[in-house]
Amino acid sequence: MKTVEKVLFVISNISFGGAQRVVWTLSQKMRQMGVEPVVVAVGYSTNNYTLPEGIKVIQLGQKRNLETVFTIRKMRKVIKAENPSAVITMGVATCLFSVPAVQGLRVTHIISERNDPKHFKGKVWVRKVSRAMMKRGNGFVFQTEEARDFYPKKIQNRSCVIPNPIMAANLPNAESCDDKHVIVTMGRLTEQKNHRLLIDAFSKLLHTHPEYQLHIYGSGELQAQTAGYIQKKGLQDSAVLFGACDDVLTRIRDAEMFVLSSDFEGMPNALMEAMAMGLPCVSTDCPCGGPRYLIRQGENGLLVPVGDVEAMVGAMVRLAEDPDLRVSMGSAAKQLRQDLSVDRICKQWLDFCEEIIHGQ
Repeated sequence: MKTVEKVLFVISNISFGGAQRVVWTLSQKMRQMGVEPVVVAVGYSTNNYTLPEGIKVIQLGQKRNLETVFTIRKMRKVIKAENPSAVITMGVATCLFSVPAVQGLRVTHIISERNDPKHFKGKVWVRKVSRAMMKRGNGFVFQTEEARDFYPKKIQNRSCVIPNPIMAANLPNAESCDDKHVIVTMGRLTEQKNHRLLIDAFSKLLHTHPEYQLHIYGSGELQAQTAGYIQKKGLQDSAVLFGACDDVLTRIRDAEMFVLSSDFEGMPNALMEAMAMGLPCVSTDCPCGGPRYLIRQGENGLLVPVGDVEAMVGAMVRLAEDPDLRVSMGSAAKQLRQDLSVDRICKQWLDFCEEIIHGQ
């Protein structure tokens, strides 16, 4: 009889986001492996992922902080009814709900940091309280060693590092169309992603390569500001905002290169998937080390310093002017399909769950 028979994931909501994409990927693979996944989403959201078939998703629908106590009670009721082998909380801030909800229940609780802990973007009290609460977890999963090293030894000693998985079966192959000269990026329109850096670099690229276009996929609170900045730079004819969409990977498959301009990341799914498709990629070498884990400089991609416009322009020009380099980098990057296959990563998650369950 399997030690892990049911896993209950706790996520903030079901909107477009890296943690959500990982949960959907792991859930589908676990189901194939005979482990029942259940997903509990805390908050209400719009512009959501299309939910995968066969995965039980329970939305608690919290919209205001005043509903927190009621949301915790609802979550506790769900956990008791589902009786999972393990509860996995995706995101430290979500501990505000899951930690009180599991108290007194005989269930293994694993908490996963999904971003760079040095750049917590929520309210100060949320950061302090959630990090205090997370210490009550039984085990911890980090995406990079740099993220793990941020936390105290007591947490590190009950942790492991597991990168994000790639669902290669659903991943299109890049089909570079050099005569289109399209540069793409995808990610939420937030300060963290620093799309201004990319827009500035693209503007400089056009001085010597006016044939290029920039396609930005994603939505977020800075959508209006990003559109305004494109107008301000006079790029409205060459830089386009496409919003968030389910078929973004199909849309970008014929791009000439992918660029990630973030100030910080956990393990960036967008970069992982672009590389695994075979797109030549440029990324900032941002904390907490995700891009550095994925990219071998000059071999399967290019890293540039965070916030460095000139370095980003240089990397983009290098790829624009060297089609052979684009081909070789794209080919080398596709190795991530094997290194980070969903089979391998899902097994690591289940093995860690079993390790923590047996160690209690």
